[in-house]
Amino acid sequence: MAASEATDHRAMPPDASGRLASAAAVASSDTDLDRSGGPVAHLVRVGASSTAFTSMLGGLLAACSERAPETRFQPVLCPSPVLALEEVAARRLDAAILEDLAAPAGLSSAPLGAIRYLAAVPDGGRLSRAEELSVAELEAHPLALALDGGGTDVVTRLWRVAAEGAVTVVPQDASGRRAPVGVALRPLRDVPARPLSLVWSDEVEGATAEAVALLRVCADAPPPTRSRDRPAV
Repeated sequence: MAASEATDHRAMPPDASGRLASAAAVASSDTDLDRSGGPVAHLVRVGASSTAFTSMLGGLLAACSERAPETRFQPVLCPSPVLALEEVAARRLDAAILEDLAAPAGLSSAPLGAIRYLAAVPDGGRLSRAEELSVAELEAHPLALALDGGGTDVVTRLWRVAAEGAVTVVPQDASGRRAPVGVALRPLRDVPARPLSLVWSDEVEGATAEAVALLRVCADAPPPTRSRDRPAV
């Protein structure tokens, strides 16, 4: 999937009941075309937390689309992990990428790497001369934004770092995108990496099961753990 495609089909807005809208209403296998002009045979809806959505989902789905051009991988922003698990269990999402958690009964999960966080500070300023920074140093800045690294407004925050001299914390971009002009990125010594998990229903089969396996291959993930394989607590 090209980057422009990912932004065209970003978040599925909640409907009146608060659940994610059905991705099937957006795409029809009768009309969708892959990048070669052929029909798309299968739609796979992949949910993600805001952190995963902004840091690694685009690159991962692009890699999957390269290997399986007949499959359309549709990104869906999930406002909460609880809602995401409900949507996966109900098969309204085919899979979801969430901060590390234990999948409930009926769902399978596999580690999917980890998100590392970086301090974004004005390039050329005092903080940019440090090899690494702490959250406390950022908190002392008069214009500190989203120091928990969350949210989907990463581009806006980086713009404010460059234009207004703000500081913020952003997830390291797995696609290798460079910092914008005027922004310096530095490691954070006191913010650990946050593990991610891929979650899907135990009942997936056929093309959807193949797509889930491809997500793990493209992320270079270890073998999965099924809910029924975990010992009772």
